[in-house]
Amino acid sequence: MLAGMIYNIKKTIIFFSVLLLFFQISNCSFAINDNKEQSAVPKQDVIAKEEVIKLVSKIDFDEILKKSYEHSYDLKIADFETLIAQQGIRGARSEYFPKLNLIAGTEYTKNFNDIRASQVTVVGDSYINPYTRFQSIMGVNLAYNIFDFGVRKGNLDIAKKDSELKELQEKAQLQELTINI
Repeated sequence: MLAGMIYNIKKTIIFFSVLLLFFQISNCSFAINDNKEQSAVPKQDVIAKEEVIKLVSKIDFDEILKKSYEHSYDLKIADFETLIAQQGIRGARSEYFPKLNLIAGTEYTKNFNDIRASQVTVVGDSYINPYTRFQSIMGVNLAYNIFDFGVRKGNLDIAKKDSELKELQEKAQLQELTINI
């Protein structure tokens, strides 16, 4: 659905660009008088036939393509998707390196009941202490996956194929835009 909306927006932008171009050309009032008679158009509004030809000749297909490439939202989206896929390759390659985790924290526990129980209650990963106390924690964890049955290599291959697919989709989008122009 989003692709359909983007396609319609793109067609609308192209339509209004062409409409604006024709409006600018047609808005130029000019008089071509072959009979050497007086024209009703004031002289400052008269543009010679050569000037109109120059105005139209300045607009060439390559310039229109260049501007449409610069301002096409579909091409910008495809470019960002390609960049995201390339970052996916970097993420898959990072699985080959060890992981280092640093943990630091502090805790203050206040027992408001002043009940001296002798048991520490454990709920999941939390310890409920019956005493009022302050504690700090610091930890370091280093992990390296020695054998993963080919999961890392598979993820890297998938990321590479995804990047190639996004590049092909970007080229197809560029070709589609060229054909639509």
